[in-house]
Amino acid sequence: MPKRSIPAKRIRLPADKQPKARAKPRNRGLIIEYAKKLHLPMLEARGMMQALMLVGRGMEELGREECDAVKYVAEAAYARLEIIDDLWIDFIQDLRDLKRLRDLG
Repeated sequence: MPKRSIPAKRIRLPADKQPKARAKPRNRGLIIEYAKKLHLPMLEARGMMQALMLVGRGMEELGREECDAVKYVAEAAYARLEIIDDLWIDFIQDLRDLKRLRDLG
């Protein structure tokens, strides 16, 4: 027959020795403020990239030789901006999920 262990008594600390509840980190509010400040410049950058792509297409229609360079730079910058935009959307979604979990718990 297996031996049963005797449960240990739980020792309680006096009220003045109990660990205090930790304050919530203040960085979260700062992160949200930076996120809000970053949103508008990202929208403006996307608009500028689209405008640059339109300039390249317009130059192409006019038969200008520099149009390939302008279109290449615009497409490369726009592709990188799309990566940043996707990361941005993931970041905002993660913040919303964290808030939702915090509200549930």
